Amino acid sequence: MPFYVISFKDNLSTDVKTLAKSIVSQLTNKNNEFAEELIKCTKTSNNHIYYINASQQQIYANTVYGSRFTINIEINGSPSALSVFNNLVRAPLESFLKKNPHKKMVFRIDGLDESITSPKDDDYSDSILSILSNLEALANVYFILITRDYENILDKFKNNSLTFDISSNKYLESINKDVHSFIKLNTEKMSYIL
Repeated sequence: MPFYVISFKDNLSTDVKTLAKSIVSQLTNKNNEFAEELIKCTKTSNNHIYYINASQQQIYANTVYGSRFTINIEINGSPSALSVFNNLVRAPLESFLKKNPHKKMVFRIDGLDESITSPKDDDYSDSILSILSNLEALANVYFILITRDYENILDKFKNNSLTFDISSNKYLESINKDVHSFIKLNTEKMSYIL
């Protein structure tokens, strides 16, 4: 499951282009079929130039050979963040899932609330929040978004999501059991080592 952590203090992590590169790198590392779709989609992109370097493999006629795919993405020009995300993530994902309708993709984004670095980010089309809230058309693509319960964020996803407030009393007993089990398991592991 590709994951991404956003930190308010880290400007790179709040950037959509960095998010897109991270997701694509993780997907291509785990799935050669996705890597092939990425290459095909970026070759047909007319808006700007992407240099995709597959240094560990040979690429002939849009076919990727080899067991692992190393990707280095360079974006030439100044495309919008939305354009980069659509060309690197959305279009290859749509193409990949069209050919593999039985596959499901799950992504985890932690710290979504920290991607809002200014009041304009709520409605700014190139913000991480705005882009992620407009992906409902992607079939078999699911996001686990971890955020504080800010209304401006929750409202963006209210029509197409399930919300679990893990800080509420409703889940407290279950969380306490899980934490207790985790601590017990790790304590037992440590006792075997000592």
